[in-house]
Amino acid sequence: MSLSQYVHEVSTKNPGKTAYHFMGKDTSYAEFEGSVAKFAAALQSMGVEKGDHVAFLLGEYTTFLDFFVCHNAGRGDGCSDQSNLHSG
Repeated sequence: MSLSQYVHEVSTKNPGKTAYHFMGKDTSYAEFEGSVAKFAAALQSMGVEKGDHVAFLLGEYTTFLDFFVCHNAGRGDGCSDQSNLHSG
């Protein structure tokens, strides 16, 4: 079972349960699965196809943390104005 299949299975069985708690905010499994789907769609829009290997090389831990915090705040752009992450 792939990670995405596992997330879907757990989300289907427990959509309202908390998947994780970060910076004072609970995120449900349904919300988490929605975020995974949005991230997958963003990768597909950049030409990534099923079976492709993807690596993320981050210069520092805080770059990922900035992206994660902005994503949890509902910013769909990865806070590209605050970090080096750009979609194209």
